[in-house]
Amino acid sequence: IIKKYPYTKVEAFLGDFSWNNHELQKDPFYQDPLPGLGDVRQVVKEYCILPLGSQVVHQTAPLIRSVLLSGAAECGHQLLVNAVCTEAGAVLFDVSPSNIVGKYTGGKGKKMLVHLVSKMSRILQPSVVFVGEAEKMFYKKVPKPERAMNPKFLKTSLPKMVKEVKPEDQILYLGTCEMPWLSTGKALAKAYNKIILIPRPDYGSSSKYWFEKLMTYHGVDRDFLYTSLVDSCRGFSFPAIDRIISRVMTPRRIIALKYRPLHPTEFLKESFEESPVTDELQQKMVTWYNKFYPLAKKRTEKMTEEAELRQKLAAAEEKRNQRKKK
Repeated sequence: IIKKYPYTKVEAFLGDFSWNNHELQKDPFYQDPLPGLGDVRQVVKEYCILPLGSQVVHQTAPLIRSVLLSGAAECGHQLLVNAVCTEAGAVLFDVSPSNIVGKYTGGKGKKMLVHLVSKMSRILQPSVVFVGEAEKMFYKKVPKPERAMNPKFLKTSLPKMVKEVKPEDQILYLGTCEMPWLSTGKALAKAYNKIILIPRPDYGSSSKYWFEKLMTYHGVDRDFLYTSLVDSCRGFSFPAIDRIISRVMTPRRIIALKYRPLHPTEFLKESFEESPVTDELQQKMVTWYNKFYPLAKKRTEKMTEEAELRQKLAAAEEKRNQRKKK
């Protein structure tokens, strides 16, 4: 159950901030634009790393017992989990359905697992109790291939374990999920105090990532036109971009950079081998998030009120202008 994790700094989660979101929110076309990956990194620092790493902050700030990282596959779930553990110097307890299968069985086994995790996480704090594929624990209907795994083993116990965390306990329950709509939404959202939506990389984050990765090769021109790659590979995850670069930048191609400069079309050919995060998948994730996360509901209501207010003000201004013309 206690697992080792690779040393990972939170800065390894690359991505830029959404600098223009405040202005875009005033535009009815954009309504409520998604955050950038830099915003996600900052929220993870505030919700997870800071309270877990500082006992003073944990006791004085609003208590956050559990956090759910929700996003598409390869969006950086595991990297952020490793980063939280590394930055806080925490012990990682893995109670993911796939990890505990066969280790503890029956009612007595469940009680022993809950007892050991609750007790040892307090003794070895700061501690992170990791729940991978958290949606499986709250499945609406368990698929036949996964019935033997019994993914709902800790469905009733997990919320109780989370509630037992007190201000003096430096313990964080950290879950990740890729398809939250497969679960009972209310139960999943209720088990976690905070839900952080990880969107696909936007233009700013992808641009920054392409530039930083390509500039590690000394033979690549510093003025290389990578912006065309950002446009053509829109929606690709960072691991997908890594695979594209690795297939192009072979040792033979790196040696040839001296007499045959790199061209964007070389990457475009390899990009056909990868699949992006589609608009439909992204919208499905956002819809679930806005429907079941209480803070997102309030935000949506607030945005609607502000939009209606702007429409009223615009209509009033138009009437004034018409009166002046008369």
